[in-house]
Amino acid sequence: VLRLVTSLVLRWPQGINAPNKEYWLQTPQRLRHFERLAREDLMLIGALTTLLFAAISVMTGVAAHREGGELPGVFFSVIMIAFMAGILGLVVRMLLGRRYQPSDEAV
Repeated sequence: VLRLVTSLVLRWPQGINAPNKEYWLQTPQRLRHFERLAREDLMLIGALTTLLFAAISVMTGVAAHREGGELPGVFFSVIMIAFMAGILGLVVRMLLGRRYQPSDEAV
């Protein structure tokens, strides 16, 4: 599904909202490079989300085998904080890093 989302970059380039949009739209090679960068970032977000769901499933299984069916809240808190830190790190890398900065070396 994420691959289909990033294909919109190639099919509807005017619809993208990204840093240095004009630079990425100048040539087809740059647009394909931008699509690859966006696809990689979306795949990382998808991987983090999959890990979150896996951790929640494990917590559910552990709680089901505990007396009273409860799990200490610290487990959920630690997992959510780790997930949010991972997403925040990716977003900061995308927006403040040099990943989407114009560079003729990359294309």
